[in-house]
Amino acid sequence: MWIDLTLPYFAGSRVHDTAMKNRRTRYFLGVDLGGPGLARLYGGVDLDRLYAAQDALDALIARATGASCRIVNPAGTDVVFRLAKSTANKQRRLDRPGTISPPGSCLIYPELERVKGRVVLAKVFHEYYAVLPTLMTVHLDGRIRAVEGGGTERAVMERALRRAAGGGYGHIIHFTLGFHPATRWGHGFIEDIRVAGTNAVGFGTPWWLPGGGENHPDRVVTEQTLWIDGALIAERGVVVGPRDAAAFARLGRR
Repeated sequence: MWIDLTLPYFAGSRVHDTAMKNRRTRYFLGVDLGGPGLARLYGGVDLDRLYAAQDALDALIARATGASCRIVNPAGTDVVFRLAKSTANKQRRLDRPGTISPPGSCLIYPELERVKGRVVLAKVFHEYYAVLPTLMTVHLDGRIRAVEGGGTERAVMERALRRAAGGGYGHIIHFTLGFHPATRWGHGFIEDIRVAGTNAVGFGTPWWLPGGGENHPDRVVTEQTLWIDGALIAERGVVVGPRDAAAFARLGRR
């Protein structure tokens, strides 16, 4: 059992890839969690209901392959895309070998060349996790075309984008939808991206393509509103569908 509480984390590195080839290692991607964060993620909820909500949202995304999606937020994010077929859901239960991520966040994979619009960011994980001194805007037309704002963090962001993409700025790899009701904003990256309605936007090269990796830059978008084929899934940070997952996101704390 490998518990990784570092940031940047080891997932996606050569040593991680080597360790996972034995098909025995259980690697927990805990990133920057401390004791209170672990207590909130795993002890602050009814775990049976948490995993049921995770399954409901993952199934919703899996059924919606090819659907049109739109994400907006009050800071100015407005991006559209089509849902790609998910290559695999992240493992969330610590019951078998593999890389395990904490539950409470649903992955949303776009068709890489069909992401258009802008994403406005509040926090970033590029080479470290940082609150941006000014909002950063990423402009997209298939690929990332430009990055604006972000103050002194923009240079670090651009360097991280080029590293992850192998040149140029690359693509958006994934969006997410956080829905964990016991998380607290401002206590670290892994917890922030599971706050209800929060979106961790991954950039670079997908891990399933040559040169891709798990350890890619991520950016945090807050208070997202999400539609899938016109159906409202989250509204300004409040998860509203599917019904069981929405009820849990509002009332699932112990």
